[in-house]
Amino acid sequence: MKLPLTLICRALNKIPIPKGLRLTWQAHLTDLIFRKEIAVLKASEDKDRLKLQRLEFDHKFEISVLYEQLDEHYTNQLIRKARRLRVFVPSIFDKEGNSTGCWEESPELKLWYLTDKGLTQLREAIYKELEWVYKTREHYLKWVTGIIGLIIGLLIK
Repeated sequence: MKLPLTLICRALNKIPIPKGLRLTWQAHLTDLIFRKEIAVLKASEDKDRLKLQRLEFDHKFEISVLYEQLDEHYTNQLIRKARRLRVFVPSIFDKEGNSTGCWEESPELKLWYLTDKGLTQLREAIYKELEWVYKTREHYLKWVTGIIGLIIGLLIK
């Protein structure tokens, strides 16, 4: 029995898994189902070109929508982490109203997500902030470890 794509996606939406993993599975299953349908249509004797073109267009559209949602999800995760660390997030437009090249609007869903340039800038800023936090914690951890060692040494004698 062949399950329609919408039923499979609806079933995946009901499973309590992280959004990124769910979108990845949906993209994989959508790609798999469309590829099988396209292969069956190409192998059939009745090769309806219009139906084949429509199926290929639907395949590209569905996959592009899922990848746009994945890009937006990843961007939101990075922005959440950046805000928690109080790191500067690249802006969409500069002071003159021109695009900074760090953001891109998706053509299908009209969602905004970071481009490769924006992702690189944000990841580097997050990395530098985390490095500073770890160095600060390391400084205090050395003192605490020393004091605990001193107390244990005094208690053992």
